[in-house]
Amino acid sequence: MRVDFREVLQKPLEILGRVPIVLIPALCAGVVNLAISFVRLRTWTVFVFSVLGMFVTLFCLAWGVLLLEKYLRGEKPDLVKSWDTLSQKVPNVIVAAIIVAILVTFGAYFFILPGILLEVILIITIPRTAQENATFDKALLYSLRFAFQEMYFLILLLYVAIAFGLAFIPYVGEILSSVFIIVWVSYLYLTRSQEFVDRPL
Repeated sequence: MRVDFREVLQKPLEILGRVPIVLIPALCAGVVNLAISFVRLRTWTVFVFSVLGMFVTLFCLAWGVLLLEKYLRGEKPDLVKSWDTLSQKVPNVIVAAIIVAILVTFGAYFFILPGILLEVILIITIPRTAQENATFDKALLYSLRFAFQEMYFLILLLYVAIAFGLAFIPYVGEILSSVFIIVWVSYLYLTRSQEFVDRPL
């Protein structure tokens, strides 16, 4: 399938204009990360709070996927129903979010780039776990297939880079970053996920 960079950048913005309710999970993650950014951390707590912030973002990504999925299926997105659906998959989602959050945060401590690359490779494990209730090992294999097929590695790299850059904007940056990564990754996954179901790694 031909990758249209303009579509994967522009279409989620159009969706937000039609159904702003899909912003709620992203705003929740953004507010938490904003609060963390104002906390004066000691050296030994920086890693812990960084993992916490990443975990919250990934957990809200799982919620955002379930919410946006309803809209893309032609149904009305419902916060309560999507949360109920997520609650049924909490064990697998939490395990995946913790593992990815720790690996990405740890990678970011080595000149940032390893963290960005790990996030690109691993981030699709979260929507996969949320949608299919997959265990982390199965979601990881799927995420690797997704990231390294077609041009999706470059698209995910662009998403992560934009979100990373947005986070540096004073005060609103953390919220904008969370909105971007959650809504845009959710859209990419939901509109392309079936391409990789049966493909070998």
